[in-house]
Formats: sequence, C-alpha cells, structure tokens
Amino acid sequence: MSRAGFWKLLLVFFVVYSLSHAAIYFSVDRINAAIEGVFIAFNFLMPTMLAASWGIFTYVDNMSKELTDLRNDVDRPKYVIAQEALAALKSEVILNAMLVFILFIVDKIVASVTAAPKIMEAFPNPWLLGTITLSTRLSFLVIAVVAAFIQMRGFVTAVEYRTVIAVNRK
Repeated sequence: MSRAGFWKLLLVFFVVYSLSHAAIYFSVDRINAAIEGVFIAFNFLMPTMLAASWGIFTYVDNMSKELTDLRNDVDRPKYVIAQEALAALKSEVILNAMLVFILFIVDKIVASVTAAPKIMEAFPNPWLLGTITLSTRLSFLVIAVVAAFIQMRGFVTAVEYRTVIAVNRK
C-alpha cells in the first residue's frame, strides 16, 4: 500500500468515525441496533475477501509465470515493466488481504470490550465508551469494504494485463 493509499484509508476512518459517532451521540441509542446489525457483514466479508485474495494472487502469479515463459519472445524493457507491474499487483493483493484480516481481529477485540460488563462498569461513562466502540467498529467495516473494492479492481487490472500479454505475443 502506498503512502497515498494509507492516508486515504485514514481519512475514510476519521470521516466514518466522526459521522457515525455524531449519529449515535445525537440519536441517543436509537441507531445502535441498526449499526449492530451491520456488523454481521464483517463475518461474511473477511473469509470471502481472503478466499478471493487467494484466487486473485494465484491468477496473477500464473500470469507472471506465463510471462516468464515468453521472455525470449518479447521486447526486454516491456518484459521488465510487465513483471514489475505484476509484482506490484501481487503485493497489493497480499496487503489488502492482511488489512482486512487485521481489521477483523481488531474489530472482534473492540467488540469484546463492550461485551465485558466489568470493563463497562469500570469506565466512568459507559454510554460514551459504547459510542466510541461502535463508531470504531463501523469505521473498520467501511475500510474493509473499501479494501474489498480495491481488491476487485485489482482483479480487473489483472484481467486487462492478461489481455495485453495475449495480444502482444509474437
């Protein structure tokens, strides 16, 4: 992930966090049930994203091997550029999968904080802790969805690369 990508995800986190925190704060618990119901999507998104990442990585890796078989038949500078692009795409696939996995684990940790009555009782303002954890979890879910869309865009890019490789064979 590039620095620009990191800053974009951080911006998404703070925007979603701020909006959801304000919505929860001003709705006085009326929106909590709706937001809690959305978190079920994370249980579906994480394994689906990891499985799709495995498939995309395998697809791109096979393209890289196919391109290696053609290295003597294509122009050397174009070959190097293509291999670098495929390597960058493989890295992006792995990083996006790791991001979603880490967000899922941290989401479950944050959820367990609000589920533990002793922690909630020890906090001076349990309602505020609840709004903070809900907003944080919703932000994690939105970032995971954004990462899934980026992953699918990466797959479209891989398909386009394969087309370019197929067209440029001699």
